[in-house]
Amino acid sequence: MIRRDIVDTAGRPAWALISQVEHARIAGEMAAAWSGTVAALPEAREEFLAAVYHHDDGWLPWELRPTVVDGRPREFLEMPIDEALAIWRRSIAVALNYGVSSAYAVSGHFAALCRRAHDEKPHDDSWRHLAEEFLDEQTQLQAEWRAQVAERSESPTAAQSQLDRGVHGLQFFDLLSLWLSCARRNDADEITVADFCTLRATPRRSEGDAAEILVEPWPFDEATLELSLPVKAVPRADYATDDALAQALQSPAVAPTTLRFRLVSF
Repeated sequence: MIRRDIVDTAGRPAWALISQVEHARIAGEMAAAWSGTVAALPEAREEFLAAVYHHDDGWLPWELRPTVVDGRPREFLEMPIDEALAIWRRSIAVALNYGVSSAYAVSGHFAALCRRAHDEKPHDDSWRHLAEEFLDEQTQLQAEWRAQVAERSESPTAAQSQLDRGVHGLQFFDLLSLWLSCARRNDADEITVADFCTLRATPRRSEGDAAEILVEPWPFDEATLELSLPVKAVPRADYATDDALAQALQSPAVAPTTLRFRLVSF
């Protein structure tokens, strides 16, 4: 879940809680609208799009009953390692339903996140053991899926390149969607995954309730791309228990229940 600072309709501080599944959906919508002029999608396009759309489906059970940490609704960066790994494994299992290329992309994406968290800061032995177990498991699964793809390819090298492109493309669309979803943006920024592409996103005036973003170079089929993201808003308060948060989520909405974005080419 994404926790975003907002102001409610009465001007009071609130949190918008955004489903990881919905964040993945708008990532998928951007991938589906991608023209290929800036960067090519993987050749197994339908499997790739399925990976992008569904890469966070493993969150569904958890999001039915979100938890709190330090009085706040817990967001995706605050998950205990065992819960995060369970969610990632469910997402990879869902992706496998769409094909081994889909599973490879989602596995590679979460393995990269796990490896980065493992390497960037110290953790206790239990955390490291769970993370390393997950990485070993995904390395083995990726080898099996890579062999399956290579068997039906005329060039194993080209097949590996396409699988890697699927991982990097998923990382890119995930990053672009998070940039839109996690906070209101006021400054231009570069959205980049080195092995896929770089875009520059510049917030412009908002028209109505949509945040307008200039994207350069323009990568989509149409001159404008409209996106919407449903949210559940709760007052910014100290939630002592998961039950307290659940009760707040069942209360009448305290803010608009949809975030809207308009990506434009001029």
